Amino acid sequence: LDYIKVGEFRMRIFGQKAMIGKKLSDLPFAVPITGVDTPAVSLRLLDGWPDETFPRQIKYDFELLETAIQFCRLGRAVVYFPDFVVKFPNENFPSALWLHEIPLPAGFKSKPLPIFVGRRKNEEETALIRKIARLARTLD
Repeated sequence: LDYIKVGEFRMRIFGQKAMIGKKLSDLPFAVPITGVDTPAVSLRLLDGWPDETFPRQIKYDFELLETAIQFCRLGRAVVYFPDFVVKFPNENFPSALWLHEIPLPAGFKSKPLPIFVGRRKNEEETALIRKIARLARTLD
């Protein structure tokens, strides 16, 4: 496969307002059970959190994204997500159920992560690939 970089995004911590101001060690994180293989940048990640630099309390493991978001809405967990993942639920639920950005710990450098579109080697760029690339550029 060939990978075409089409954009980038930043990860942030999200949870209920009551979680804002808590120490990192007191935040109950929800993380995916299955890691994400990213051969385009040679990384293996659960959710991209730098556990070796900023240890955290992983309290819940989830397979479904919506389940993790629901636990956050109930105030039981926080997640480390791209903001575009939280934008849609926040626009479609009452403000009492919105997820709020929780500040990253001091010294945490949030690096932009790339968005890639994969295609077969030697395959021409299609209208669909161009459409996905345009959409990806609007996410941040």
